[in-house]
Amino acid sequence: MRVGYFQLGKNGRLGNQLFQIFSTYGIAKKWNATCHFNYVEALDRLPNIKWETPFDPENKLQENDNLTYTKFHKKEECEIQGYLQSMRYFDNLPEECFKYIPEDIPKKEIVTMLRSDSACFVHIRRGDYVQVCSNLLEKKYYFDAMEAMGRDKNFYIFSDDITYCQSILSDQNFNVFYAKGGTAIQDLWAMSQFKNGIISNSSYSWWGARLNEKPER
Repeated sequence: MRVGYFQLGKNGRLGNQLFQIFSTYGIAKKWNATCHFNYVEALDRLPNIKWETPFDPENKLQENDNLTYTKFHKKEECEIQGYLQSMRYFDNLPEECFKYIPEDIPKKEIVTMLRSDSACFVHIRRGDYVQVCSNLLEKKYYFDAMEAMGRDKNFYIFSDDITYCQSILSDQNFNVFYAKGGTAIQDLWAMSQFKNGIISNSSYSWWGARLNEKPER
């Protein structure tokens, strides 16, 4: 039996892709099926996700709603369709499936810095969210969360709009450092290394917290 998802890269960026990968993999495991994907770079970062190349599906199973769980009925040779943004699709997967490796091995001192008790990542989602998101988080949300974390923290800012972040944080007297030049895959790995984090309401941000391997996350 084969289960596949063949729209990776067409239904959102990295955060959405991870939901689609883990959800399809979770469904395949529940149905004792092999798992198949079209290639995207994120698959290279997930060494414990075992997958095969696409096939011509006999059946297509469409998710009912992009933001809620759909109980799919088992069918042979099927392609899953939708955004699949529910943890319930992959709640059967063991923790080792969520191992996420960096593109390049970072320097030891950088890893130590990210994992220190005094470090906290802040992910501020902007980009297309400014036009399409009906509940875009206000800057007050981030200020209040940083204040709650404590002014003794070093805040590492990850965003798709660093210029905006600099403009709102320049007069707030927090210890801030801006992550620049990294790819989405690199930044996601870095976010997953912190003991402390402040996330936005985005799938990418959610995965930055979920991929953290610490049991107390």
